Amino acid sequence: MIEFTPAAAVGALVAFLLVYYGIMFWPRLRRSLSVSLSVRMRSTQTGKLEAYSSAQMGRAGKYLMKCRKPANNANMILNRAFGAPRAFLYSSACLRPPAAARAGAEHRQAIITQEKEFPDVSFWQGAINWDIMRTKTDAVIIRAGQNLWVDTKFVRNWTEAKRVGMRRGVYWFYDDRVSPGKQAEILISLLKDDREEMEIFIDYEKVYDGAFGGASNVVAMMQAIERALPGADVSIYTGFWFWREHTNPVTNFFQYQYLKNRPLWLAWYSDASVVQIPQPWTKLTHWQFGTPAVGEEYGVQSVEIDMNFFNGTETEFALRYGGVLPGEPPPTGETMDRWKATWDKGLNKRPAPNTNNVAVGVIADNAEFDVMGYFIPDGKTEVQERWGRLPDGYWVALVHNSQVRAVLVSVPPAGEITIPDYLVAHFADGTEKKYIPE
Repeated sequence: MIEFTPAAAVGALVAFLLVYYGIMFWPRLRRSLSVSLSVRMRSTQTGKLEAYSSAQMGRAGKYLMKCRKPANNANMILNRAFGAPRAFLYSSACLRPPAAARAGAEHRQAIITQEKEFPDVSFWQGAINWDIMRTKTDAVIIRAGQNLWVDTKFVRNWTEAKRVGMRRGVYWFYDDRVSPGKQAEILISLLKDDREEMEIFIDYEKVYDGAFGGASNVVAMMQAIERALPGADVSIYTGFWFWREHTNPVTNFFQYQYLKNRPLWLAWYSDASVVQIPQPWTKLTHWQFGTPAVGEEYGVQSVEIDMNFFNGTETEFALRYGGVLPGEPPPTGETMDRWKATWDKGLNKRPAPNTNNVAVGVIADNAEFDVMGYFIPDGKTEVQERWGRLPDGYWVALVHNSQVRAVLVSVPPAGEITIPDYLVAHFADGTEKKYIPE
């Protein structure tokens, strides 16, 4: 005989109610769980609170069922029960939904200004005639090396490009068979005494299945360079499809946060109208568009040469990296305005008329110097911000944040050119010789 106690009665009632309301409200509960968890998945992938369509969810669900690792058993059970993928339960192998569900979520169309063109070079270009190249461009990106090897032409290319007055960027071909720290050490040693005018790029375009693969190691190399070279603008060179295949916005979340506001040098050999920008960037700084057969024009020994566009105007390039602004005459060496530094810390010489770059030297307090041109930023007056261009092409702040840092000493009379009547040479034996200019 079964004893029917009050506790048993309450238990039976609770069980009945759970079954009853479960049957009544299950469809609504199922829809609610499906939508909320799909939002969670979308948020994990892109940071946007958007739900997948039912069609996308169906494809994602089928994709999930292909993941047979033990870590995904709970995933599969939930997927069968609710009909939606659970991003927060994915193993690293199954974090990304299928391509159909990702369409439109990972990239945006690039807008590229095709005005400032320049090459990048390596040992493949042989012995470069830099005087010829300088007639074509004032910018270049030079390969420094790979693995533990220095590019056989780097030292010559680096010094010659400087000699002819070019703005120099540099890239290192990342090799996952060697630690990022060791690769960084070599690159740092090459640059510490002769700094770059443009960016330092880590070229991430190939895997060797080494022990130091992945975006986390690439970023580790970038950070090591930044610590050793203060002010360095360290960035990434990559191809769209390679980057999308070998990085992930979830597993590389912290690397994406580090990279998203840094310059991107993107390789995409096609028409500019179809160039797409991968996550996490929203714009590109340089576009490598191809390898045209213009090597001879640029003074290199190879028939072809990698060519790039800076994504901006000539003026924007000059302001970013220094150099002669469009419409200004190049420096001729003639004396212009004479100034005297009055800032007790000295005046930093910079490659562009702003502080978003690395200082290359200092003019000491009370020292006099020549200025061959001026720049006042948009929205400022000369009493708020004024920069002077030096004969060597670098810039100093004459007025910065409304603080006067130099005073004008003298201005040569307009149009006056002083030519001596003669020059006298004094020789060791006490004799002299007069040279009359022709």
